[in-house]
Amino acid sequence: MKLRSLLLGTLAAVVLAAGVAVVPATAAPKPPHFLLFTGTYGFRHDGIQEEAAELQRQAAETGRFTLEVSGDVSALTQATYRRVDGVILLQTTGLSTQDIDRESFIDFFECGAGLVGIHAAADSGSGWPEFDALLGSGGFDSHPHFSFESRENPAGRQALNPALLSDVTIQVEDQEHATTRPWHGFDSFRITDELYRYKTDPRTSPNLSVLLSLDEESHYWRSEVGAGPSAGGLAPSVENPVPNPVNLLPPTQMPDDNPIAWVRTQEKGRVFYTNLGHNMATWERSDFRAHVLAGIEWVAEQRPDRSCLSERWR
Repeated sequence: MKLRSLLLGTLAAVVLAAGVAVVPATAAPKPPHFLLFTGTYGFRHDGIQEEAAELQRQAAETGRFTLEVSGDVSALTQATYRRVDGVILLQTTGLSTQDIDRESFIDFFECGAGLVGIHAAADSGSGWPEFDALLGSGGFDSHPHFSFESRENPAGRQALNPALLSDVTIQVEDQEHATTRPWHGFDSFRITDELYRYKTDPRTSPNLSVLLSLDEESHYWRSEVGAGPSAGGLAPSVENPVPNPVNLLPPTQMPDDNPIAWVRTQEKGRVFYTNLGHNMATWERSDFRAHVLAGIEWVAEQRPDRSCLSERWR
């Protein structure tokens, strides 16, 4: 013990004599901290609890970010923004805007915070154009197409799947961005999920780059709502009521462009949105989980400018 102390003392003396400054070790920077917001104000996805648990698992296993979870809209305040680096909107259908300080919300991201939107995040902020502009979608408009489950019936038709899941081909438009790393080297991949059509074309949003889009040749069954045969081609009856008659038209192609995932910047802030994730089977896919993880990491590369926020929130 005395020998070890003597050696350490001698080493210190040599370092000081040589004029070498001894710099104390610095603590590693804390990983980015996010608010994972799960509040809904209309339709609520069944898998939100499991999806939130998956994101918490990713945070714990990778150590690349930390989370606090809330479904209470009162969490979207300046007090929260002062301690987090970004917000993840998980399936926030119909997110209420009346109870939110809208100006502070937008300030937070324009001053460098990260926003991650998953699936129904694009079905939020109705009547709040600044939110739609921030996310880049213009808001949810409709489901572009449905998938159908086989069912024997007199007309040989198929029955409408109320889950609105579509088996489609997704094009990988940007094979170099970190968020598409699971599909680098591939032009496309197949997936079964619920897709959105948006009120405006995301490609027209400033500073937006599309990552994934729907293959326009993906086939699906178009539908027309109105008078006519019931879904499945069965005649109306007590066993087969027709509250919303649907005409099933022949398989056809997706008629126009439909972005599925993108990134954008707004002033100092970063935004990542993916339309995928409605189907719980999607969350079981390692490529999708890696896609979301990379999106969180990408937005977290830019931390909030606290001086910018202090200036705006005087």
